Amino acid sequence: MKLIETLTEEYVQVQESVQQIICSNESIKKLQNIWSYIETGTKTFCDERDVYDFLADKIENFSIQNITAEDISSFCIQQTLRKETPEYFGFFLSAIINKHFEETKYNETYQLVTKYFKQRIAGLGFLNETKLFIQGDCRYIGSYMKNGKITIEGNCADVGERMSGGDLIVNNERPVYFAGNQMSGGNILIHHDCANIGHAMQGGTILIEGNGDDNVGFQQEGGYIIIKGFAGKFLGREKKGGTIEVHEETGSFMGHLMEDGVIHVHQEISELKQNPLRISSSIKGGEIYSKGIRVYPK
Repeated sequence: MKLIETLTEEYVQVQESVQQIICSNESIKKLQNIWSYIETGTKTFCDERDVYDFLADKIENFSIQNITAEDISSFCIQQTLRKETPEYFGFFLSAIINKHFEETKYNETYQLVTKYFKQRIAGLGFLNETKLFIQGDCRYIGSYMKNGKITIEGNCADVGERMSGGDLIVNNERPVYFAGNQMSGGNILIHHDCANIGHAMQGGTILIEGNGDDNVGFQQEGGYIIIKGFAGKFLGREKKGGTIEVHEETGSFMGHLMEDGVIHVHQEISELKQNPLRISSSIKGGEIYSKGIRVYPK
């Protein structure tokens, strides 16, 4: 049985024997040594990109070509046995995976189990170009993602910020908070509800199988947002381009301060006329369609 399967399937029994397993695997021990070397350093970070760049620079002189994807997965689980893990550990894993992918051109999926961590790990899939499968809760996922595919089996927040390509799929049970913030390309699929969708989005596609909240597409400049459920108030607020499509009911003040772009709703025109607040009186431009018929401008 592979080590990753042993650590995952027998996690309850593995605490006592894990150190022996780790010590017998030179590759995992090397990853632990690299992490310990970085962890002992102290630095004040300005933002998430600064965190990643610092860690990527630290591991630049280490060769990990002989380390396997399974070693990385097992090392991730090994870290869950610690009482406390620094929040930037996820950025470290991303830097390791990106370097491993660059050196080996590994074409399969990196599996990362985060469900045993004491807190939600942040920064996985940063600048991603490969395939990741994440099992467990996490946050700040797929930021600056370039290519590849990230699949998340768990609850998360802050997904796909500034991503420019690739596919990001979230199989969640609770609402996702923040998706596609300033993204310029790629695709995000969320199988449940989501809040704060497509803020300043410039390109790409966001598909929400559940419901959205207020301010969907706030300051959107491009791209396509699809909400299979309902959306709240201020749909397309300050929107400057792109398209929003909502399949169920929408809230009041649709298109508030909207300058350009398109909104498609599946409500009847009569419903929009019965409630004049559906379309904001402060709308400046763009187009709104109800079941394929343009209702603004008339």
